[in-house]
Amino acid sequence: MHMREKKRYFIIPNDKKMNEYNNDSFILPLKDFAVGFDAYFDSDEINKLSSIYNVSIIINKFIHETDLELIKKELLKLNNIEYFFVEDFSLMNYIPIEKIVLYPNHIISNYYSVNYLKELGFDNVVVSNELTIDELVDINNHTKSNLFYNLISKNNLMYSKRELLTNYYDNYDINDRGNRIVVNEAVSDHELIIKEENKATTIFNNKIFCANKYLDKLDGYNFIVNLSNIDENDKKVILDNFDNEELYKLIDSDFYFLENKIVYKVGDLK
Repeated sequence: MHMREKKRYFIIPNDKKMNEYNNDSFILPLKDFAVGFDAYFDSDEINKLSSIYNVSIIINKFIHETDLELIKKELLKLNNIEYFFVEDFSLMNYIPIEKIVLYPNHIISNYYSVNYLKELGFDNVVVSNELTIDELVDINNHTKSNLFYNLISKNNLMYSKRELLTNYYDNYDINDRGNRIVVNEAVSDHELIIKEENKATTIFNNKIFCANKYLDKLDGYNFIVNLSNIDENDKKVILDNFDNEELYKLIDSDFYFLENKIVYKVGDLK
């Protein structure tokens, strides 16, 4: 079991008013190389903030071969970065492996994966928040890796390099266009946020995933509080209570995954 004396909270801000956050550890989305967030930071902004706070950056955009030289140049500009949260394994060629936090959406979901990645040299991983609390405890009990978990966020359901909103507007000849819409998904009756930016589309559940109900069982994890797509009222409540086990009662929250096991294979359906 990987135990820590104190839980760490890493905040992904939804604006650049850093003095509002009452925290010393941040994950900043790198401009042009991250997607699905509300605020992006260029290298100059990041370096300024990294002289004041514990700053990590996130690069979660799909990396193509033509992007590699661009991102290599951008990484060389950065100073004093604690961690690099990355989705694409190719970035290990440009970042010291001990500073990489693997952040593949939905993928890291059992302790076999965590332990195999550790054998490959990846000690820092973000565990999927589509797992039950029992599965999360099981991962902590059977690994020695440095674990991260999205404690509070609007769950990212999908990311595509396609311009889905533009294609929709073009197909139906719609002139009133925006880069963010909220739709109701008929099967689940859930509201979904669809965002298009920088030639990419992301889809989020409009309810706030909040695992604070089970804080006492998540002792082995560092926590990520992602405020992207969250309005000012909920943001204030979250910032005042992100270490409060009762937070889930104070916002329109969702913790379905923590109490309902997700079936990934047809053969597992009962």
